Amino acid sequence: MKRKPTHSRADRPHVTCLMEISVDGRIMIDRWPDPDLAEREFEALHRKTAAKAWLCGRVTMRYFAGAERTATKRLKQTQQRNRAGSSDIHVAAGMAKSYAVAVDPSGRLLWKRNDIGGDHVIVILTRRIPASHLAFLRERGVSYLIAGNDHIDFPAALAKLKSRFGIDRLAVEGGGTINASLLHAGLIDELSLLLFPVADGRSNTKSLFETPSPVPGLKAKSLTLLSVRRRPGGVLWLRYRVRK
Repeated sequence: MKRKPTHSRADRPHVTCLMEISVDGRIMIDRWPDPDLAEREFEALHRKTAAKAWLCGRVTMRYFAGAERTATKRLKQTQQRNRAGSSDIHVAAGMAKSYAVAVDPSGRLLWKRNDIGGDHVIVILTRRIPASHLAFLRERGVSYLIAGNDHIDFPAALAKLKSRFGIDRLAVEGGGTINASLLHAGLIDELSLLLFPVADGRSNTKSLFETPSPVPGLKAKSLTLLSVRRRPGGVLWLRYRVRK
């Protein structure tokens, strides 16, 4: 029986989950009293992390990609899976200074550019992606890596980000499902949260960590408080270490 490869802490980047939240843990700022303040504070904190790359899920990244496949134009799942080989990783721009990493398991994002504000784009895909979509990404000058068959293998993905792109510090910036996937996989080292004096009150918006379906045996994670700092507008900057 072929053993699944394991990845140690040294094989992957140091991962900080960097988010802005309301007092009830919501992460959508569109209805907050001062969304401009939220954006300014988040960008200031983003710069403080000194991370070489930032990572977001498909829903967040579709605002940057420029286009997205609709439900009626999704890639045909009957197409042959991409087989393991040299095409599992494509480095389009050599060793860039900084990266934007998009988690897009089914290849729905149609990139018009290969960077976001100067950060070179890397897309994380699963093996169900056909060769035609990989060719599209190469044509656009977008880097990619394949990790997992039907679902993203996050330990493998992070190991490839470090070994092939030299990313030693990574900022994870949502959404809630991506945050939870990495947290429960034991891949988040630190939380860096901007707590805004806002009570969102909506039950139909994403929270900081979201697990869409019940996972048997899933346990809560313990945190160690590292620091608390007050920011403009009554915002608190909270830093926690995730206990292993």
